[in-house]
Amino acid sequence: MKNTKGKKNSENKKVNSKRVFWQKREKSGKMSDIPEKISNLVLIPKQKDEEDSELKKEDFKQSEPGLLIQELINIIGSAQEFICISSFVIGNKKIQDALIEAYQRNVRIYFLTASENYLDKDILSEKDIRSLENHIRFLKEMQGKVLIRSSKEFHLKCILIDPKNRKNRKGYVMTCNLTGAVYKSPDIAVKLTGNQIDVIFHQFLIGFYILATGEIRSDGLGDLANPPKNLPIELPKLKSSKAGIYTTIKNQNQKEAGEYESFKLKDQLIKFIQESDGELKVFAWNFDARNDSVKEILLHLKKERPVKIITNSKSKIKPGLRTLLNSGAEIYGIPFFHAKGVISKNNGKLKAFIMTSNFENAGIDYGFNTGIMINDEGQALKLNYLFDEWCRCSKFKLKEE
Repeated sequence: MKNTKGKKNSENKKVNSKRVFWQKREKSGKMSDIPEKISNLVLIPKQKDEEDSELKKEDFKQSEPGLLIQELINIIGSAQEFICISSFVIGNKKIQDALIEAYQRNVRIYFLTASENYLDKDILSEKDIRSLENHIRFLKEMQGKVLIRSSKEFHLKCILIDPKNRKNRKGYVMTCNLTGAVYKSPDIAVKLTGNQIDVIFHQFLIGFYILATGEIRSDGLGDLANPPKNLPIELPKLKSSKAGIYTTIKNQNQKEAGEYESFKLKDQLIKFIQESDGELKVFAWNFDARNDSVKEILLHLKKERPVKIITNSKSKIKPGLRTLLNSGAEIYGIPFFHAKGVISKNNGKLKAFIMTSNFENAGIDYGFNTGIMINDEGQALKLNYLFDEWCRCSKFKLKEE
């Protein structure tokens, strides 16, 4: 019997040794050419629930850079009671100034962020350093004025305005951090309904009162003082499935999370991919081939179903992208691309799933992230159109020699 094992290993080494690179596309559009000025950020409309009237055209804002910042400044300015904000970094001076002005109006502010020592590990460039320095300066400026808690797990990006006030509550979940990168990074923000605000507020409270490991007080950064065993606020019964919100939180907090924990981001994402009828359109900053969601994408390719991917062409080409390319995925690159999600027809109906997490364990399996299902086919069509335009305008395509 012939020994084919050594031959197969040799062939695998040859495949893996091939150079993978971003090839500049000769024919590509310009982001500024995308119709209706779709550019770096899209605010997709809220979904209907019992509190919503008919959707208006202006609810779907296809925007130029900076629109989200102005929108957030506007809703911060409308706050009457308190603001909940979660961002890996807040390095945007306009948002910082709006929060300071809100504090001066006696609006309470609760803030979740990554811990300083964890942020240091993620510095990639001089611009990142400047953004981080601005973030830390802001945290120090707000010491004693704002309740700030931190954990290396926090990756959710959201803002909630008066979430307990049914007449004034507003909110967004975003794929972007509130830094200068929002002006150049293609990202998506989702305007939340009342039901969705309830669920995200619940997640925020779990992060603030149960998962946080540190806090910034008037005397500086320190361990969390006297963490409560239970949530201090009584919440209405959650409608997670109806709201289309799916989350990632630590498994050991399953008891505290209650009903909330049963709607996991990972389970829903994998189900979405498994139920895809045809072409799968996927986008994120990073892909890890060891993650179960990426394994499902590879199974989709194995069934000879097409997969298109958009990712950040400025990052190092990691093994996950190489594996997806070798398996037949078309991969397009846009510098600083940062939106995250998946679009496909499920049971004949076009749907989308927007996430704050990348396709990796630290986000899909554990951490502190959120995914929002876009069931409205009209909204999904707009996102599908945007994805196609991003592909058309992408400057690079991943190739193998």
